[in-house]
Amino acid sequence: MSVVVFKIVSVNCGIDIKGEDVAVGLQVNQVIPKQLGNVSVRQYLSRSLNSDQKSSPAQRKSCPEISLRLETGPSAKRYSPLAAENGFLQCQVADFGSEFLTSTLANIHHFIDDDSVPEVMPMKIRVQKAKLHLQDDSPKNNNSDPEPEPIVLNIQDLLVERYDDGSFCIKGNGDTSTDTSTNLKELKEIPALISDSTKSIQHRSTQTLCDSPAPPQQLDVRGGSRDRKTPVISMEQLLDENECLKQELAKTKMALAEAHMERDSLLHQIKRLTLDK
Repeated sequence: MSVVVFKIVSVNCGIDIKGEDVAVGLQVNQVIPKQLGNVSVRQYLSRSLNSDQKSSPAQRKSCPEISLRLETGPSAKRYSPLAAENGFLQCQVADFGSEFLTSTLANIHHFIDDDSVPEVMPMKIRVQKAKLHLQDDSPKNNNSDPEPEPIVLNIQDLLVERYDDGSFCIKGNGDTSTDTSTNLKELKEIPALISDSTKSIQHRSTQTLCDSPAPPQQLDVRGGSRDRKTPVISMEQLLDENECLKQELAKTKMALAEAHMERDSLLHQIKRLTLDK
């Protein structure tokens, strides 16, 4: 399977309720995709565990990369008649840059497929100053062939609108028929719920080997039974034990996930054989 992991840094959310009108705003400071390519479930789970332990904190940006605003209620009628019933979604993506594999884009429809018919929601999406690198990772017929050059996609200013009839309209920077400055300005008015004091919190992680337990504490028996001291467990030992338990739990989850996949595969084969008969 083709795996891509999205690391989301610093999420702010705000909710405004006035009677029947509800507005929900969401800001994501940074989204960092990590391409793992075609890997098995065991490789993915074991690799993600190790990468989480060694991940370094990302640098916070001055402006959020993704801003979302969803409005429902009678006040959303100012956007379109259908918005009062199904809501209106605004999205702005700015200064976003990343790399994507073609296998990820080709298989992403498995993630968003849905059997139910979704309701038409009017929306407005603006993409500004985005840069995408598309790398072809398809199997090569000849191993001696050179690696294909990545395709660079630069998006300076793009506007995508969805109307009440479900149709989409794509506009460029030169299209000024629709004034979106007022609507997109509302995306920047989401209150920051994370205070500056949280920046001073330090997260500490340790990595130990479960196969080499720590030596036992020595007892002071110089003064007899009355002066005998109980062993003192330090905070570092507790953290090491906690880390060891986390690793054992991750291995158990990995084995359980593989068992579930094998069961689903067998059920699928049995169902296919039954239909063939």
